[in-house]
Amino acid sequence: MFSSKKYKILHIANFKTENNAAMFYNTDAKIQHGLIELGHYVQAFDYKFMVRKSNIFNTTSLSHKKAHQQLIDICENLRPDIILLGHVNIPSDVIQALKSISNPIVAAWFVDTINEEHRIEHFKEMHKVIDYLFVTTGGEYLKALSALCKNTVCTFTPNLTLRAIEHARTDWQTYEHDYIFCATNAKSQMREEFTTRLTEGTRELRAKLAACMDNPPLFGESFLSSLRSSLMGINYSKYNDIYLYSSDRIAQLMGSGCLTLTPEIPGARLIYPEDSVIYCRTTDDFVSQLKYYAAHPELAIDIAKKGYQLAHSLFESSNVMRLWLELLESGSFDAPWAEETYRNGEKQ
Repeated sequence: MFSSKKYKILHIANFKTENNAAMFYNTDAKIQHGLIELGHYVQAFDYKFMVRKSNIFNTTSLSHKKAHQQLIDICENLRPDIILLGHVNIPSDVIQALKSISNPIVAAWFVDTINEEHRIEHFKEMHKVIDYLFVTTGGEYLKALSALCKNTVCTFTPNLTLRAIEHARTDWQTYEHDYIFCATNAKSQMREEFTTRLTEGTRELRAKLAACMDNPPLFGESFLSSLRSSLMGINYSKYNDIYLYSSDRIAQLMGSGCLTLTPEIPGARLIYPEDSVIYCRTTDDFVSQLKYYAAHPELAIDIAKKGYQLAHSLFESSNVMRLWLELLESGSFDAPWAEETYRNGEKQ
């Protein structure tokens, strides 16, 4: 049972301060606001930014000692109950020094895939001082990570929405684009082939493309307003065959009121029911479904509304943060994905 206790939390992540809010909808910000909405005090520390500002060359390749001392000073003053780490690589002896000040729980979150060795290399050292680890991958990869991270509780967590950031257009019946597809600047032959076949097969539709087919990427409010003004959106990650894994695009699309078309990600139906998204097995499926729902917008909007309601209830940041804290407090939580919790390579 979730208690009403209010925590002081030190959130060490990469908030991309130097990007001037170009990606204000990133996961670190959603976590921050979700915890604050629950009534907790959350001290943000932009790790890479502070490291860069600690030397005249504005780089992270030099000593991090000044940033580490800042963290020690913050912990001396704040005496946090929880230290939350997001995509940062901090020596375990530094984290242990922080723990020695007020004996906080140390939790970490990670929203990239964990099937690539280089992405989880830092956990080989840091896991010694991490009590809980929340990741957006489940199944065998999560089990293997928990075997690597001895005594750390490793659990799946979904991608987050935040109603203060993502919301639907005022008039659901009025939209500028039939569909939107935002790719990535990272090169992927599979994704490039998918994009080419997709656009060739939907020439008659009004498509909004970003970061693909010679179209620039979208950032800031331009990105979010483009989502809101689209009837449909495509969720297509670098990997679409990893249990429960998706990029955060699925939350952004559903949370903005788009009918979301997504590949048949293993296990996805556990958290995204068929009446909330459209599952596609092949590129031809994507093309045919886009055409069908573009011709039947009332059906598209009906499913999109169900996905929108799901996004802003089950996946709303404050709800997911409540589940995180419930796990920290009681050792368990109640959610459709709760069984994806491991310790020492075994399900809990």
